[in-house]
Amino acid sequence: MRSRLPIAREAEIIEIAEAVADFYCPGQEICPLKIMKADDVKIDHSVGAYGETTFEGMLEYQNGRFFIFCNKDRGNSPSLPRGRFTLAHELGHFFIPEHRLALERGAPKHQSKCGLFDGQNIPEELEADIFAANLLMPPSRFNAAIAKCKAKTPLLKILALKDQFNTSILSTAVQFASRAPDVVAMLKWNDDTLGWKRVQNEYFAKHRFCSWKTDSPADLLKGSATMDALADLPDGKQSPIRESASSAATWFKNVPSSATKDLILREEALRLGDHGVLTLLSIHPQFVEPVSKRW
Repeated sequence: MRSRLPIAREAEIIEIAEAVADFYCPGQEICPLKIMKADDVKIDHSVGAYGETTFEGMLEYQNGRFFIFCNKDRGNSPSLPRGRFTLAHELGHFFIPEHRLALERGAPKHQSKCGLFDGQNIPEELEADIFAANLLMPPSRFNAAIAKCKAKTPLLKILALKDQFNTSILSTAVQFASRAPDVVAMLKWNDDTLGWKRVQNEYFAKHRFCSWKTDSPADLLKGSATMDALADLPDGKQSPIRESASSAATWFKNVPSSATKDLILREEALRLGDHGVLTLLSIHPQFVEPVSKRW
């Protein structure tokens, strides 16, 4: 599954998203509805019941005008994080020039199941996801918020930042992980499979780790944070953050146990209700200095 755009293309999408945020919502929370109503945008939208197994959102071009459809059957309320991301994703299809021009030239309408790497093997959908995250969390504002955040662990910081930006846990985690140098990897689990993983490129290149090996819940250590989070019931209540320590050898192949590269990692995991479990791996704070001296 595709989980990365080419670096230059991702940078281009991020630049477009931040420019849109700064132009339409300077110094304030990003409001997709406000952007859609702007005189030079003018996108009509409809929030309706389109079925639980269909799309999250859809951008359509009809008779010289654009329309966004938002599916409330999949939890998309325009004022809540999920709906805000869906609207921002569809705005991505509008503001990314290639997407917009394709629709104007008669390309099929976008029926999106947006969700940051959750099965997104279509480049246009991944680009719209990247746009949405960086529209709702413009990098300059998000970096400043990270610098001011007093929470102690990466996952606690993510929870604080998602409240500040009115965004989902998952989209905030993706945005945070790309900017936090101590984050090694993030993983999204379904209850019985690994949905996707994203290893931070800079860390991977610096420490020359080999291929990934933990691709199934069956590969997890008993009593690990992720195993405990998967065991939590998806009952709609706020699940606790599970935390444990694990070594790089747990996750990567060809890293001998107790070798120099067998770093100790902080493993944090949180159940996302019915949407599986998020795992965040970061360098354990007790080992930051020794690790930096090794390299």
